[in-house]
Amino acid sequence: MEKLFIKNRKGEEISVLIETVKNPRGLIFVLHGTGGIKENDPMATFARVFLDNNYNVVRFDATNTFGESYGQHDDMTFDSFYEDLEDVVKWSKQQDFYLEPFIISAYSLSAMCSLYFTQNHPSLVKALVLISAVFDGETFIKKYSPKELLDWEKTGIRIWLSKYGYEKRLKYSYIESMKKTDVFKGVSKIKVPVILLNGDIDDTTPLKDQKIFFEALSCDKELHVIDGVGHSFRSKDHSSKIYNILNEWIKKLK
Repeated sequence: MEKLFIKNRKGEEISVLIETVKNPRGLIFVLHGTGGIKENDPMATFARVFLDNNYNVVRFDATNTFGESYGQHDDMTFDSFYEDLEDVVKWSKQQDFYLEPFIISAYSLSAMCSLYFTQNHPSLVKALVLISAVFDGETFIKKYSPKELLDWEKTGIRIWLSKYGYEKRLKYSYIESMKKTDVFKGVSKIKVPVILLNGDIDDTTPLKDQKIFFEALSCDKELHVIDGVGHSFRSKDHSSKIYNILNEWIKKLK
């Protein structure tokens, strides 16, 4: 395992974690969600199952999130997250561990980034692993009430406590960036295998929305619903279920 810092297109530092195997079968980039870091679950489980199946693994903390990379969470937007993904891939192309086409695994908001990346760079992507997936900005924004959005726009920032008790802050620029990017429109163009995992009581990316997304995909696809789980997959039982589902799926990949 090697951890290092690289620069994105803005000259900001991105913390990257690289794990390699002998005679790799492929490469996977592992993306966290808005409130996560590269070392947390489900990202750690993604890494473990792919390493066990002989893949090189690259994890990174997006800028303006809670990890080791540059910036504050207040300033996170879809654009900044997506650009970091492009920049990490661009840097990786010059490294010995790089292989393409590669897999992208993504959680929550980063799923939307991975879908957009696949639409823009279809030849680079082999498959997508999406958990609790945000797949469309407008659909995701509907989880907020009109009053919440109006207050957010007026004050310029939303401040709240996460389920784990720490303060989260996001500027309204986050909502603006989600509104302007229509990823769902291009979903039917994605032709690589896609596996979706979602909790049945997820109120952030509800199962009813995941089913709409699943039906819109015109590729080799699977949807796995995990009972009794909300938006976060962090218990040992959740990790075990994710591992077993992905372990079987990986072995079917060509």
